[in-house]
Amino acid sequence: MDLNFNWFKQDPIDLEHKQYILLNYLKNVKEDFENFQLYPAFQQISLHLANSTNILEHDRFIFLKNKEREIDDEILISDLGKRNLKLKEEDKEEAYKIAKFSKDKLTQYFLLGKSIWSILYDAVEIEAVENETNIKDYKTSRGFFHFEYKEEFYVYEYLLKRIKDDKPENKCHLFLLYKGEKTEIKDIIISHSTITPSINVSREEQVLFYPIFKVTFSSEKFPLDGGLLSLTRRKILNYIFQTVSMKELEDNEETKKET
Repeated sequence: MDLNFNWFKQDPIDLEHKQYILLNYLKNVKEDFENFQLYPAFQQISLHLANSTNILEHDRFIFLKNKEREIDDEILISDLGKRNLKLKEEDKEEAYKIAKFSKDKLTQYFLLGKSIWSILYDAVEIEAVENETNIKDYKTSRGFFHFEYKEEFYVYEYLLKRIKDDKPENKCHLFLLYKGEKTEIKDIIISHSTITPSINVSREEQVLFYPIFKVTFSSEKFPLDGGLLSLTRRKILNYIFQTVSMKELEDNEETKKET
């Protein structure tokens, strides 16, 4: 169940009515959190909390410019827009009451979400098993990772990419290359990688240049989508950024384009 960003100013603008809507929404969030289904609820809670704060402190509300997104995408500054709270005076006073009530409730769930985030993050272990030095030496912005989950073998490709040329904001895109019985990881990468073939080097040499991570989970009771997979992406990003800065990765990609 989603909650629109303008829910607080949709008719009727009435505190009791909005309390019912919010509490019904949070009931669904609680069910997700109890099952360790962190996303998209945690992302939404964070934005609604920021929205309530903006209404109370700046008389403005925020909204997502692009609603076509993955459930666990990082929210960037460029994703958000702000608009003045244009309401009749009597409705505006009621909107402030709604924002105050929702901020208190959303803060509770935000803190709960942070606790679940920490549990899931600690449940993920990553290990660079191939070409680790190429992250630092060649500033690689893409690579692969694999893991086993509930008797199936998964192989993903990741790609760090700048969203806009004029903004230092980037996202990590994931591509599921394989799901099935466990087999040779390098054969899967060679056969299924999205990397464009080059006429200068062999397919094998080209795709096996990039780093490969092995991921293990301390427990499979946690969900993969919206849970373990989301935190795997973040853990790999942290690993890369501890090795090389995003600016170095971007500069390296620009150099490749020029050559």
